[in-house]
Amino acid sequence: MKRAATAMKRPSRCEGDVHPFELAAGGDVNSSGASQPAEVEHSSGASQPAEVTRQPCANLGSVVQALRCNSSSTLLGVRNGSDWSFELNHDIDGDVMNQEPQPLVSTENRTVGQRCRQTLGNVGRTRVDFDNVGERGNRLSIALLEAMQTNKTVRSFDLCVDRLGEQHLTAIVDSLLENDTLQSLSICASTAITCSIAVIRAAFLRIMDRNVCLQELSISLIVFEEEDTSEDTDPAWEVDLGAPITAAISRNCEAFAVAQALGQVSRISTHCYPHIEDIGFRHKLLSFFLPQGCNPPPIMLYIAKGLPNH
Repeated sequence: MKRAATAMKRPSRCEGDVHPFELAAGGDVNSSGASQPAEVEHSSGASQPAEVTRQPCANLGSVVQALRCNSSSTLLGVRNGSDWSFELNHDIDGDVMNQEPQPLVSTENRTVGQRCRQTLGNVGRTRVDFDNVGERGNRLSIALLEAMQTNKTVRSFDLCVDRLGEQHLTAIVDSLLENDTLQSLSICASTAITCSIAVIRAAFLRIMDRNVCLQELSISLIVFEEEDTSEDTDPAWEVDLGAPITAAISRNCEAFAVAQALGQVSRISTHCYPHIEDIGFRHKLLSFFLPQGCNPPPIMLYIAKGLPNH
């Protein structure tokens, strides 16, 4: 999350003055700031949006409802397969759901992140950024997370809250046990993480036992700099979610890479390999890479048929 350097001169804290990653017994910090699968490849180029606009929208209550019901009518030009980001500010008074922000809508011509995301591609993806949106009592953040339970159009969801707690984790678990289209999730706390690493790991272990779509996952806490720097971002401590979660993310990436390879063959060799068009064949093949009892999500089957990741 981008923040102005002059606004970040306060120490990070979690449960008083205790360091956030000393809360959990046996918990440790990935000091490199990365909790990633074994094979990670970052793009060397910077993002170059083809078009960036501020677009008026209805109040935030309508935005939440649109996300819950998979409607793009609240924001003109937002298509399936979009990336959404919300940066919440707890210093704003009033009814948070009646706010009428003007989000920044852009079309990103880039590929980012892990190798599997580079294979799938991000070219032409619409990104919607809500910055400095008011929040009180976690009402908006919980509503946004709960909306992901039924959402089928968002591919990437970034949320920056003041304090990340168990109420947020409950909403995340409930949503990601049902959502089978979200591929990237990033949750950042700007002030504190109020639950232990053990609790966070247990929540995501439960999720990743069943979720076969998530390919990027980050839980972090912003570390405020004591001095002004030339950087436009503040460093963040990233929660080390543990080896089982890392392995599950890698498993999902591999399955989507196989789906992409099948899709490429399907597009160029339909007459040579007609059985690839059979949904039963694709289902059986992709199931081999997934945990026992898990079915390939629809988006994975679409990609295996050669359709875009939307």
